[in-house]
Amino acid sequence: MSPSTHVHNIDIYFSHVLYKQKKETYIFIKILN
Repeated sequence: MSPSTHVHNIDIYFSHVLYKQKKETYIFIKILN
């Protein structure tokens, strides 16, 4: 696996994790309100 592919996979992983966190935060805020 080339380094660029590895970096790309990390980018995808992080964007996925951030998306999940945003979604959970959004749901949490909706519950609070």
